[in-house]
Amino acid sequence: MTPSTDSKLNPTAWYSHSALLVAVRVAQFVSTITTLGLTARLVDNSNEPNLELTVSVISLAFFIVIAAAPLPLNLYSLVAMCIFETDIFALWVAASGTLSSGYSDICTFYSGNNDRTHVPWEVLAGISKECKIGKTSIAFTAFSTFFFLCSVALLCMNVLVPIKARSVRELSPQDTRAYLSRFTALSITHTPVRDVVKRKPE
Repeated sequence: MTPSTDSKLNPTAWYSHSALLVAVRVAQFVSTITTLGLTARLVDNSNEPNLELTVSVISLAFFIVIAAAPLPLNLYSLVAMCIFETDIFALWVAASGTLSSGYSDICTFYSGNNDRTHVPWEVLAGISKECKIGKTSIAFTAFSTFFFLCSVALLCMNVLVPIKARSVRELSPQDTRAYLSRFTALSITHTPVRDVVKRKPE
């Protein structure tokens, strides 16, 4: 992976370094996988649909798409990236709010119920366990929300702003093609035309 644009046109900034972009995607992946596992346990206990579980699956599908191959730098890929990044971020915000609202009531009931003699021990143990998992899920959902906010900002700074300032042709030096970087899709890379054009069979 290379800096977001040609160095003569736009000197490499700290937010364009490959290490930072990869770190953000790895953090997103780890927090998403963790949230998926935790919310799956919550769904198993409650047998109810869970927005956080759905958002985690959508996020993982998104990671698979951007890791599979570099996306060509064109209108369609840019629109798709903007829609998916912003929509997934909005879904994480909604999931975080829903999870916080739901489990704050359960945990408040458990911690505030001093007279527990009339409640079976098995029920109290189940509520305590679900409360702990819920609190951990809230934390990782918040992490995922923050990391997707970071990726939206990086997409704007490394891709959308340079394209707004210059055309795609200007961002593609002679005999190269511009792509969104593989795995992160948060910067612009260039590949020689000879490496992407297949030879015709004789």
